[in-house]
Amino acid sequence: DKYTGNWNMGKQEGHGVYVYANGDRYVGEWAGGKHDGAGTYYFKSGKIFQGTYQHGSPSGHGVFLYTNGEKLDGEWNGSAYPDYGIYTYANGDRYGGSWRQGKKHGIGTYYFASGAKYQGEYKEGEPSGTAVFVEADGKAYNEVWVAGKRKKRTLITTVTFTGSVRASSGGSAAGGEGGDSAGGRAPAPVAVANVPSAGASVPDLVLGLSAATLVG
Repeated sequence: DKYTGNWNMGKQEGHGVYVYANGDRYVGEWAGGKHDGAGTYYFKSGKIFQGTYQHGSPSGHGVFLYTNGEKLDGEWNGSAYPDYGIYTYANGDRYGGSWRQGKKHGIGTYYFASGAKYQGEYKEGEPSGTAVFVEADGKAYNEVWVAGKRKKRTLITTVTFTGSVRASSGGSAAGGEGGDSAGGRAPAPVAVANVPSAGASVPDLVLGLSAATLVG
């Protein structure tokens, strides 16, 4: 390991660059020997996390960039996983909404590149509960899902998306009989080294907009 930067009473303080033995690299602010403030973490694999840290852990707005072009833009609260965020997939799909332990959980909206969209409830990474599904041709349906399976679908003539999706942000593919998939990958936590040893961690999927409202 190698650190280049400012020190205070034997600990990293202020701006500095730390190159880890495994090839990872952190460039940013430090306080008391821990990542604290704005910083960028470069993984040897090519992934990049840009965001803010507090006491060695991601806290506040951050963006996780993937080598395949995918992106997770969201908000962290000091834990390994974000609570809200927007994930953009390589195929053009997007999910914005609530997450829990790296899985879609709560209210969220999944935008398909085809033009269709699902807005409703998720549980443990799968659509589960009530939802509104709008096909690419504009036809809208009230739906009921259970554990990733569509159980009921009723055609409606008008649709109003209510409620906002906070994104400061998947889970198993959430398909349904005769419908589009409304799921994604579940993020796996990736350890982020914290001087002098591995301590803080960020999710393999990361989150973005601190107060976004997604409307249909």
